[in-house]
Amino acid sequence: MWNWQDDPGVPIYEQVIRQVKRLIVRGLLKPGDRLPSVRELASQILANPNTVAKAYQELERQGVIVTAVGRGAFVAETPSPPEGIRTALYQRVEDIVWETAFWGIPPQEVEEWVRQASSRIAEERQRSEHERRQNG
Repeated sequence: MWNWQDDPGVPIYEQVIRQVKRLIVRGLLKPGDRLPSVRELASQILANPNTVAKAYQELERQGVIVTAVGRGAFVAETPSPPEGIRTALYQRVEDIVWETAFWGIPPQEVEEWVRQASSRIAEERQRSEHERRQNG
């Protein structure tokens, strides 16, 4: 399940956060599912346990996972956006729009990128659901 791909330039803890969220979106991790322990995941991805612990702490702060001492980390029942996340995401989108404007990329092309990315994510979710049904 952990399709780990090192992404140069992106801190490992951010890659862990991204991977957990993507697994949830694809339906491969569901509410209540247990995540690997910090040591297990660190061993799997050849990272320092402190790095994985930092990712888990951030995921918990965001409400994506819950941890129970001695039991582990679990996907939260209904992850809800933490305070300020919509504003932060909007700011990231605005930064991208400014950057594309600087490079002379037309807004219509940026809109098409968003549509394409949304379609890819929807296809990935469907593929994951189909695989889950087949594997049972």
